[in-house]
Amino acid sequence: MKVASTMLLLCVLLEACTVLPTVEYRAIAEPRDAAGLTDTFYRNESTVEVAVAAGKSDVAAVTITSRPGDYKAQKLGIRALTDWRSATVVNINKVANTDRISSVGVEVTDTTVKRITDIGAIAGKFIALMGMVNPDASPPCIAAGKTVALPVGSQIAPVQQYKGTSGEPCIQVSLQPLPPDALKAEDWELNKPTHNFYYSACRDATIDVTQGPNHRVSKTVRVADPRYLQFVQFPPKGSIALHSECGVSVQTDKAAPDSGAAIVEALETQAKAIKDALDARK
Repeated sequence: MKVASTMLLLCVLLEACTVLPTVEYRAIAEPRDAAGLTDTFYRNESTVEVAVAAGKSDVAAVTITSRPGDYKAQKLGIRALTDWRSATVVNINKVANTDRISSVGVEVTDTTVKRITDIGAIAGKFIALMGMVNPDASPPCIAAGKTVALPVGSQIAPVQQYKGTSGEPCIQVSLQPLPPDALKAEDWELNKPTHNFYYSACRDATIDVTQGPNHRVSKTVRVADPRYLQFVQFPPKGSIALHSECGVSVQTDKAAPDSGAAIVEALETQAKAIKDALDARK
């Protein structure tokens, strides 16, 4: 009776739990830290580029673009874990010539390993704003054909002033509030099994450019702030793609057939075998 009750409890526990991919993250400080890892990568940190098209005088095309880059203050490693219930396979795709993730393919199975679906990098997005420039006024904030890069992804101040090519502080970046699910990167518990994919938190940043007298260009873009984290749960099988500015999309592929019935049948078989062995000893 005790054996039957124990096996019944195992059936209930196994049926109630969905098998999810399990990974472990590790901070990389020296070469030996990378031993046994599936791959290493940098999280994202944004740079906002403010540019004016070449050859423009009376009319300037001001372009404000948020571009993700490598947050090199911390390199991370990821390791797919296998336990008694599941085996996780992780395939990381990176932006060409960088250690920055473009997409992550993942699959978990308790029977066989199937091919992982890879998702390519999402193409970048450009936002162009047109405006008038007074040629008789003082030098514009951004000269024609020039670009100013603003490393706003890890800035401390909520509002930050930047100089343009004119040398004047004519660009202002205002970080908007963090999303409610963001957590401090310093609170991230590494070296522990997890079912989650962590990425730099996304927040809006309003870019104000005073290009010339009575001419102000303003645009809100998405930036990755590596001081904070957000996370999504790995799908049982599928992929996670990073957006061109910030954020992720989760794609869940058709899962493998449920093995619950097979597990129950195996437990019943083992329970009978144990009972028969106990009866034979009596």
